[in-house]
Amino acid sequence: MIRLTTALLSLFLLMIQPAQAQTSALSALPDCGFAERIAMDGLRVGAVVLNLENGQGCAESLDERFQVASVMKLFVAGAYLERANLSLSPQQRVLTFTREYWMAGRDDCLRREDIGRSYDYLSLISLMIGCSDNAATWMLMDALGWGTVQDYVRRHASRGAGEVLPYAEVDKRKLILSDSRWRDVPTVLASRFYRVGMTEGLGEYLNPLPQRLHGQQYNTLNARYFRETESNTATPRAIAEYLIYLHLAAQNGGWANQVLAQRMFAALLTTPRQYSMESAPADWRIGSKDGLDRGIAAEANIVFTEDDPLRVRAVVVVFLQQTRSDSRAFQLPTRPDSPLNVIMRQLSGIIMGYLG
Repeated sequence: MIRLTTALLSLFLLMIQPAQAQTSALSALPDCGFAERIAMDGLRVGAVVLNLENGQGCAESLDERFQVASVMKLFVAGAYLERANLSLSPQQRVLTFTREYWMAGRDDCLRREDIGRSYDYLSLISLMIGCSDNAATWMLMDALGWGTVQDYVRRHASRGAGEVLPYAEVDKRKLILSDSRWRDVPTVLASRFYRVGMTEGLGEYLNPLPQRLHGQQYNTLNARYFRETESNTATPRAIAEYLIYLHLAAQNGGWANQVLAQRMFAALLTTPRQYSMESAPADWRIGSKDGLDRGIAAEANIVFTEDDPLRVRAVVVVFLQQTRSDSRAFQLPTRPDSPLNVIMRQLSGIIMGYLG
């Protein structure tokens, strides 16, 4: 392990708007060597581990794009909070969960019984980050405007992140790869079918009704979709830089940026501890956002200091992506014992060596 010099770390302090100043500091980190420690064919590994207190850390595949799924919700939250600091219309402050956003997922936080309920935007951001609720993400993006979210990504992730798509749209695009007729199906109907096999309402668009997908079909569609799209992708550098941006905004960013960072930190702290941080002491305050799909696991973590709830002492970003969908050891998003989750746990002890 090496230490970043004081001069390099001071580059971070130049940034409140994004982020060329961080590039040299992250580029100076030594290679983590995580991929060499993992005996899995066809696995891509990306990472940034940076202790902001002493400069120790490492990086791996720093500028390679990875599918990171729900980690991109960080940018949706940031874009909404930035707009909230300026002005929100009444329709953007309180949003109603309608049937058109009900995705029917078994683990969703916004469920059928919640249809018709209204939520303020901070509650939806909390659901989007802490529960990783996809309907909440979709509602917030529609209310704010997808273009506004993409503009925020361009300003805060430079060329290191792709287009942000709500996962209902991702579900539909995966189905289109199997049958082009899905293009004409409303997104919410496609998403319900993809997630739980629901065919209600599909007869108007598809005849005969499709058969529900099975496990290997899901794996094959996922792998093809990931090969052919850059939507919901990011480099380890892009996510690490954004987490550092939030830290600096909280410390030095003026009132508006401090409010944005504080609200983001509050949401991140509602997320359960991630596998990559499992070896951390129980009393550490860690805010996180994960991204899960078949064949991928992505985790972005902020470790806070003990004496200042707004000061970040470390950032940890780990991306794992399988390139072979026919592997017997294939990641399933809802299973704690899936292989990529196990690898994250194994890496956790190594990561702690940098954080002390």
